[in-house]
Amino acid sequence: MEIEPWEALIRSMALHTLVRTYEPWLWPLCETLHYLGLSLLLGTVGLFDLRVLGLARGIPFQAIHRLIPWGIGGYLLNVLTGIVFFFGHPDQYFYNNAFRFKALFMAVAGLNVIAFYGTSAFRDLATLKGGMEAPMRGADAVNRDALGKDLVDAATVEIDNLKPPTQGLKHQTYHRQFSELSGD
Repeated sequence: MEIEPWEALIRSMALHTLVRTYEPWLWPLCETLHYLGLSLLLGTVGLFDLRVLGLARGIPFQAIHRLIPWGIGGYLLNVLTGIVFFFGHPDQYFYNNAFRFKALFMAVAGLNVIAFYGTSAFRDLATLKGGMEAPMRGADAVNRDALGKDLVDAATVEIDNLKPPTQGLKHQTYHRQFSELSGD
């Protein structure tokens, strides 16, 4: 079976030779860095996105936004280690549909960051203080309200299921206050 011209080109490059030569230690190192980058990306950008959706309203956007450069660094780390993986075994990745989708989603995520900082969306969020909701428009507002309602409903069920402690004088005071509030 003859290899494709693009694959022959990649296999003729110095990075392919480097990865294949030092693969026993380079591959695990790159995997570790790749997971670190993923953790940075999800931990920071994920937290920021949850705040935009209305969770943790007590935290100002500016406080969370200071972490975003770490997330962008994680994204870049993943791109660089991903290139090393691809050059090491191009046939393993290029013909894999999951890899193609991953590459597409990574490109969309990069464009999303550019669009976020290039539009008024960031400027609107930058002025908000702790306790304020992010301004949403259209379907985003409907989705956030539905998500918020589900979270409030789940928390309410948990609170309704709480039983007050009944031991000791301090606990009897709590029990009496709970009974007065609940009508028991």
